[in-house]
Amino acid sequence: MNAMAVRYGASSPRRADLPKAFTLGEFVRGALTAFLVFQPMGMIIAFVMAARIPFNLPITPPASAIWSSSLDDGLYGVLFGGIYGLPTSFSALIVGSPVAYLLGTALRRIRADWIHLAAFATYGMFVGISAFIVLNGVLHATADLVLPGLGSPFSYVPFVCAAGIAVALGRLISLQAARKRDAGRS
Repeated sequence: MNAMAVRYGASSPRRADLPKAFTLGEFVRGALTAFLVFQPMGMIIAFVMAARIPFNLPITPPASAIWSSSLDDGLYGVLFGGIYGLPTSFSALIVGSPVAYLLGTALRRIRADWIHLAAFATYGMFVGISAFIVLNGVLHATADLVLPGLGSPFSYVPFVCAAGIAVALGRLISLQAARKRDAGRS
């Protein structure tokens, strides 16, 4: 043990029978990492989707006008993502964290990282699709706002995949930080 661990009694929660146990601080770090990783991915996806969704214009504008329109639409997608996506993903963080904590606790006896990553990616995709469906429903019910292309189930796929990747990355980063911390304690 190092001097800090001896002085404050801090020890690793990981033991031979619980190789992937974690502290509350390690969990919070992983959850916040997932939230922060999702934000730029969500903004990029919103930009690309808004710039690429066809709006069925009655006339075909010149190529420069298409680029300008696509760029404007892409920036609108980022603005929409910031105004609605950020609070939605923060709500998903708050609502989804207790289940993620239980998932991590259930998996603490399993050594294989890939099982943890697959489970957390799956959970992240579930939370992502749930949040997207709720957001779309709330926008439609309160403002009768239906964005072009968002009614299609295929519009959910990029955001759902991004949520799965972000949650798995949050778990991976917290696993790596725990390993590094444990190596410093020995």
